[in-house]
Amino acid sequence: GGHATPDELNRRCGETTLLICDVDGAETQVLDPQIVPALSNTDMLVEFHDYLNREITPTLRNRFEKTHDLTIVFSRDKNPLDYPELSYLDHADQKKIIGEYRPAVQSWGIFRAKRLRLSPIGS
Repeated sequence: GGHATPDELNRRCGETTLLICDVDGAETQVLDPQIVPALSNTDMLVEFHDYLNREITPTLRNRFEKTHDLTIVFSRDKNPLDYPELSYLDHADQKKIIGEYRPAVQSWGIFRAKRLRLSPIGS
């Protein structure tokens, strides 16, 4: 859909939205509830790029602490043996390919909006 402008995000986000965000270091510019109020009610999956700016995770944690529950998930090393299609390569090349050339451990934030949630039937 093009660029995620504040107006576009306000129009598309809300209580029934899951925003998946991978903006390669621009997380703090894009995810600002002061500029995009609709984010306060939006569930989000955000790829953090803290190796580009170490303030991304703490800034977003602070911005959304009152409106969202945050779970952080970290990447783990991949095992070349799980990719038999790469067996023709030497071990060093296998590690390069499955590592995706990432310079650091990758993390993602799962932001669940704290808005009023309906309880399942019978609970």
